[in-house]
Amino acid sequence: MMKELIIFDLDGTLINTDTLYTLGWKTILKGYCVELPESTLAQMNGQSTEKNNEIVNSYLNSWERTLEARNKREAFVRDAMDMGLLLMKPGAQELLDELKSEGRRMALATSSPSNRAKEQLAKLGLEHYFEFIIYGDEVSEKKPAPEIYTTVLEQLAVAPENTVAIEDTRSGVLSALAAGLEVYLVTDRDTTEFADNPNVHILKSLTDIER
Repeated sequence: MMKELIIFDLDGTLINTDTLYTLGWKTILKGYCVELPESTLAQMNGQSTEKNNEIVNSYLNSWERTLEARNKREAFVRDAMDMGLLLMKPGAQELLDELKSEGRRMALATSSPSNRAKEQLAKLGLEHYFEFIIYGDEVSEKKPAPEIYTTVLEQLAVAPENTVAIEDTRSGVLSALAAGLEVYLVTDRDTTEFADNPNVHILKSLTDIER
């Protein structure tokens, strides 16, 4: 991973919020007598708030109920954080520390809105690792559009070929690829779509990333 710049995704890549979000939706939607298919819950990982609200609304058929469920889901995640359930993904802390000690340039590109992501970063003390951070509400087109990545490249004046992204979802990988980046896809979900793509390196854990 000898690139000038390393851009990390946040949810599901560095921290376990993907698990908390999924559990939150399962728990809250039971109160509406709705059980989302596992494939739909997996699809929601890495999507924007707006896109996921559309998915939930397709089951609840009411924007009022959808926004109510969204607020309850957000409260569920905040409560989980207060209980100490917000955790780093395996190998994440060690990877960040190692790259920081080597003086490597790092940025963060997350689809999460700034208010939520800033709270999570502060909770785990992660802000200082990154030279630049961009949030989902700071771009007009969310992942899988490339805007969030191209904005980082422009801000830090680094060429795509000198940059690598670390992602955990399909939408994140598509976003990074569209921006011209090499990608490490760290996931235990199905990766068939990217199996033959030479610009996508598929791994099970951050501990598997070659330094």
